Amino acid sequence: MAGKSSDRDSEPMSRESQVFAEINQATANGPCGDWTSYHDQKCFKIIAAVGTQQEAMAACKQLDSHSTLPTIKSLDENTFIYNMVKPYASQATSIWLGTLYLSNTFQWVDHTAISYKNYAYPANIHNQCMQMSLHITTLTHQSYHSL
Repeated sequence: MAGKSSDRDSEPMSRESQVFAEINQATANGPCGDWTSYHDQKCFKIIAAVGTQQEAMAACKQLDSHSTLPTIKSLDENTFIYNMVKPYASQATSIWLGTLYLSNTFQWVDHTAISYKNYAYPANIHNQCMQMSLHITTLTHQSYHSL
């Protein structure tokens, strides 16, 4: 699985991605309720939301004021999220990730550095957002893009 870049203020990357429910993250302070728990550290939930990254972030805040788009900090977490959203791959091509682009560098919305990287092209210096692709299963070394 890999992330795709998309311009923050533009429309979603493709018509297909407009159908997908976004995945959202909240810090787990006890039971997750109807959210899915990840190692008692985070809670995730799939919701019906479409649009730009900013619109997806706003949809997260409507669920819970502490929630945001997902931050992926390890291979284990990447695999967990992918397995959670894989059943929706026929309805969408990607989900938004919780990234910020500040001082020519991507970072997670919690202002931590992106140390775990698993993403590919299209990489464009004018794009300022990341998405996780639901349709890339195998990548060659040449297709990876370094932050």
